[in-house]
Amino acid sequence: MSKSTNYKDLYVKYLSQGEIFEYTCYSDDLENFTFNKLKINGVKACNLYDNNKKMVLTFNGDLWVENILIDKNVLDIDTNTYIKHTEWYIFNNKWTKILVDVFIKVGCDFVSGDTFTLTKKGIYIFKGDSICFIPINDANNIMIDYEMFISNTYGDTFSAGYTFSAGYIEREPKIVPRKDIILKDNGVLYNYNDKPVFSSYTFDIKYELKPIPFTREIKRLYYYYKYIFILSDKKVYVYKTNNHDLKQLNTKIENVKDIFVDGSWKLFIVK
Repeated sequence: MSKSTNYKDLYVKYLSQGEIFEYTCYSDDLENFTFNKLKINGVKACNLYDNNKKMVLTFNGDLWVENILIDKNVLDIDTNTYIKHTEWYIFNNKWTKILVDVFIKVGCDFVSGDTFTLTKKGIYIFKGDSICFIPINDANNIMIDYEMFISNTYGDTFSAGYTFSAGYIEREPKIVPRKDIILKDNGVLYNYNDKPVFSSYTFDIKYELKPIPFTREIKRLYYYYKYIFILSDKKVYVYKTNNHDLKQLNTKIENVKDIFVDGSWKLFIVK
């Protein structure tokens, strides 16, 4: 990659940086909330779950926890975890490098509580004391609601559900090719009518796709328990999956650059 391309990419990331606010809701209608500004500007933030400190990633790859610089050249973060280009770190009282590979994305599985990272070869899942691997060639994106969805560079989409037994929830190690949906670059699932959808499950643990009644262009979408947060036109919308109510999160929250829901189920807004 040329220096000019590096500078161009860095400038684009710089434009995506802004003030970060933690949105904490205290009521089901999402109107009783606090909107706290973090101390450091960045492109993404999340909780360091064990001590409730905030992790902030800046446009140039600096990772801060509160006012302490933890690492540089960081690619992605989520609760208690981060990746560099070839290194994966987990926090458990201290930061520990647990794996070396070429990484694309890191995240937390909000149902099982596991931490995962995506590579071109597939998905690594960290279960607290062991790492399992689900192979998929040329993987390039991943999203999670009640199923895990992975896409590859050829435009194929795959899913992995859960196994439920003896009180444990685990991802099934097999990948199922999906012909009914496509995971696009914005991390949103669409059916073949190009309508956004999400996966839910019935009481007998069968998965089913349900529509999201949103017609505008979606920049970012996160599934969060019974809510779906959507970033569109620099505004944040919320869709309640239990009563199908769709509305703007708050009219005072506009000019939004990005949103992120972390592994501790906190919503962070970059403005």
